[in-house]
Amino acid sequence: MRPSRPARHATAKPTPAAGWARALRRLCFAALVIASAALAADAPSASPTTPNEITVVLDDNYPPYIFRDRQGTLQGYLVDSWMLWSKKTGTPVQLLASDWNLAQQRMQRHQADVIDTMFENDERLKTHDFGPPYADVPVSIYSHRGIGGIASIETLRGLLVGVKDGDACVNTLNAQGINSLQAYPSYEALVQSAIRGEIRVFCLDEPPANYLLYRENAEQDFRRAFRLYSGEFHRAYHKGDSAMRTRIEAGFAAFSPQEKQALAEKWMGQPLQASDLPPAVLYALDGLAGAGILLIVWVVSLRRAVRQRTEELIATLEAIPDPMFECDPRGYCHQSFAATPTGHTAVSPINRLDGRKVDAVLPPDAATIWLNALKEAERRGRAGGFEIELDAPGEKRWIELSVARKGHRTGSDARFVVIARDITARREAEAAIRQLAHHDPLTGLPNRTVLDDRLRAAISRARRQRGQFAVLFLDIDRFKRVNDTLGHSAGDQLLIEFAQRLRAILREEDTLSRLGGDEFILVLPDTDAAGAASVAEKIIASISTPFMIDAQELACTTSIGIALYPDDGESLETLSMHADTAMYRAKSAGRNRPTFFGDPPIENK
Repeated sequence: MRPSRPARHATAKPTPAAGWARALRRLCFAALVIASAALAADAPSASPTTPNEITVVLDDNYPPYIFRDRQGTLQGYLVDSWMLWSKKTGTPVQLLASDWNLAQQRMQRHQADVIDTMFENDERLKTHDFGPPYADVPVSIYSHRGIGGIASIETLRGLLVGVKDGDACVNTLNAQGINSLQAYPSYEALVQSAIRGEIRVFCLDEPPANYLLYRENAEQDFRRAFRLYSGEFHRAYHKGDSAMRTRIEAGFAAFSPQEKQALAEKWMGQPLQASDLPPAVLYALDGLAGAGILLIVWVVSLRRAVRQRTEELIATLEAIPDPMFECDPRGYCHQSFAATPTGHTAVSPINRLDGRKVDAVLPPDAATIWLNALKEAERRGRAGGFEIELDAPGEKRWIELSVARKGHRTGSDARFVVIARDITARREAEAAIRQLAHHDPLTGLPNRTVLDDRLRAAISRARRQRGQFAVLFLDIDRFKRVNDTLGHSAGDQLLIEFAQRLRAILREEDTLSRLGGDEFILVLPDTDAAGAASVAEKIIASISTPFMIDAQELACTTSIGIALYPDDGESLETLSMHADTAMYRAKSAGRNRPTFFGDPPIENK
C-alpha cells in the first residue's frame, strides 16, 4: 500500500521545478482523458436487441487461461474475456468447460457454436473454420530430473511418454513414430501421475506445466528436456459458419487497448507502476525531470568523447567471431556484420540473408525457429537458446541464436540484433557425453541405467494392459578361455561381434544391454513364453556360426536364462535375479541352451 504523504510537506512552498513537473503531469492526464473519450466515442454500440445465447465449449484445465479452483469454480483469462464479450455485444454466453475430448465431441455433435483454446492443423481445418490466433503456446517434453539424455524426438524411442488425451501433441508424436504413449483425461491428472512416479517423461503445454508443477511443489523434480513445437490458440467454428465467425470475432475486436491490458495484467501479471513507488522516489523523479535540461548541455559536451570511442567500439565488434544480423519482426534481414568473410561463408546459407527474409533462404524448420526467436524477443526484449540445423558444404552445422531488441521501437518498426553462433563442436561433445553416460563404450549397447528405465517402462505397460514380457540373461560359454589363450583384444572383438549378431535379429522395441564382462541382458516387450523361447533359439542358431577373430575361426556358444513377467516376478530386481538363476541352470545342464526360471532344475549328465 502506498504510504500517505508526510504532514510537513502539506504547507511547503512548491519549487519552480516541482511546479513544472506537476503541470506536465496534469497535461499528460488531460491528454489521456481526451484520448479515452475519443476511443469511447468510436467504440461500436451494443445492439438494441438481445441476440440469442451462444454456447462455447473449451478445456477446463488450462491455467491461467481457464481452470477450476479448489471449490470447482471456473475462472481464468478466458472466463473474463467471454464475459466482457457478452457485455460488449449484449449476447448471453454459456461456457461449457470440460475435459478436452468431451469439448471436441460436443462441438462435433453441434452442441456448441464455437470451441476455444484450439490449435490449428490440417486435420482440424477439414471440419472447422478458425479465427485469428490470440496467444502463442509453446509445447515441450518434460522429464524427471533423474533421467538424462532426452534432447530430441529420437531419444524418446522406447520410452513411455505421458500425454493428455486428444491433445495436439499426440498427433505430433505419432507423426514422428513415437507411439508408446499413456493418455490422461486432463493436464492435472497427467502431472499428478508424473509426481507419483507412474510416468517419468511427458508432453505438456508450457503455461499449464509451469502452473501445475509450481502448485504441487514439484518444479524442482522435473525439467524441460526440449521444446517440441509452438502452437497458437484460436477460436474455431463449424465449417462454413462464416456468420458466427464474423459476429464473434467482431465482438473481440471491439475490446479497447485498456480492456485488453487489464485482462492480461490480472491473469498474466503486471509490471511495477510508478504509482506504486514511495513519495520520496516520486520527488526524486520530479527532480530528475528538471535536471533533463542540464543533461542536454552535457550530451553536447560528450559528442567529442563519443567520436573518440567509436574506433574502440568497432574494434570490439570485430573481436566477436560470430555473424550478426539486424532483422525486423517479419524475419527480413536489413544488414549483417561478420569480423571476417568466414563468419558468413562457414555456415551456408547464412551468407545469403542480406536483404532477404529468412523463410526465403533457410530451410522451413530453421526459418520457423528463427521467427519464433524474434517473437520471443519482441515479447520479452531478448531471447536465447534457439538452435537450428543447417547444411554446410560437406557437413551439417548447428547454430545457436541469441536475439536482443534494438532500441525501443515496437510493432513492424521494431529491430532485433541476432547473433548466430556455431555450436557444432559443442553439440558433438554433448552427444559423445550422452553416449558415454548411457551406453557401453565397447559394444555401444545401452548400459544398466538405460536398461533399468526400459524395464520400469515395460513393467508399467504390462501392468496396465495385463500383458506379459520376457527378460533374458545371456552369458558366453567359456569366455575366459578366449581371453587366456588369444588375449583381451580378441575377447573384446568377440564381444563386439556377439552384440552385433544379437541386434540383427531383434525388434526395434527390444532392449539389449551389456552388464559387464561377457554378460548380457535382453528385454522383450509384449512377449510370452513361446515368443521368448523362439527368440532364444534364434540367438543360439545365430551364435553357432563361427566367428573370425584375428584371422582365426572361433566357435562360440551361449547359455540363456529366461524370466517372465508376471509369473517369475513383478519387480525389476526380482526378474533380473531370476533370469540370472535360470542362466546358471542352463550352464549346469550342459550350456548352449535356454532355460526358463519356472522349469524344474535338470541334473547335468
